[in-house]
Amino acid sequence: SDAVQRLNDAVRVVAKLTEEIEGGLTWCGVYDSVMAIGDPQMGKTKTFLLVAIIISELGLEIGIGMKMIVIVSGRPKEPRTQTLIDAENLARWRSGRARFEIASETWNDLGVNNIPHFQRKVAHAIASDRIPILVVKKDTNVLKATQTLAESLDVKGLLIQDEADEAAVQQRQSGRLVQEEAGIHGLVTSIRSALGGPYVGFTATENAILLMKNSSPLFPRRLVMLTPGEKYRGPAFW
Repeated sequence: SDAVQRLNDAVRVVAKLTEEIEGGLTWCGVYDSVMAIGDPQMGKTKTFLLVAIIISELGLEIGIGMKMIVIVSGRPKEPRTQTLIDAENLARWRSGRARFEIASETWNDLGVNNIPHFQRKVAHAIASDRIPILVVKKDTNVLKATQTLAESLDVKGLLIQDEADEAAVQQRQSGRLVQEEAGIHGLVTSIRSALGGPYVGFTATENAILLMKNSSPLFPRRLVMLTPGEKYRGPAFW
C-alpha cells in the first residue's frame, strides 16, 4: 500500500544518517545530510513527517535525541499552511516515546517582531519533554528570525527542507550573485549550523542541488530515490 511505501522510504532515509557502533547505532558524523528525490505530488510530505517521527524515536533510544524540529516549506504561503496542517498529526503521535508540540501558528508566522513569543513556546515545550516543531516558509525575514531563534536556544535539532532546490544555489540581486552567507541558501545553511543535527531535503527537481558546492552544509552526502505508490498517476497528470 501507499502507506507502507512511505514508511519504507522514511526508514531508508533515516538509515543513511546512521552508522553502526559497538552496542548499536549512532548518528553518522560524516554522512549527516540526505536528499530524498521523488516525483511531484507523490506524498513527500507524509514521508518527511515519518522521517521526523523515526529520527525522534531513534534519538531517544540511542541517547542523542532531537530537542526541536524545523521544517522549511516552499516560498508561497499555501505550502507552509498545508504542511502545518499535515504536521498537526505529529501532535497526536502516541505510539512511541517521543511527544511533539506544534510551536508554529497558522496566522502568525515567525518573524523578527515575535521572536520572544516563539522562544517562550519552544522553551516551554522542551522543558515539558516535548519536541517543538516549527514550520516556516522560505522567506528571507522568516528565515532570519528562525536562525536567531535556533541560535538563542542552543539545542540539537533536525532540519527538514521541502522544495530543497530553492536553497541550492546563491541568489542574484541586481544581476550579481549575493554573498555565500546571504539569501535563502545562506540562511537555511545558518539554521542548519545552529541546529547542529541531521539535515534531510526533499525535492522533485534535483539538478541545482547537485551543482552546489560540495563544501556546503546543504550538499547531500547521501541520496535516496523515493518510490511512487501503486496509485500514483505520474508527473504528466499534474
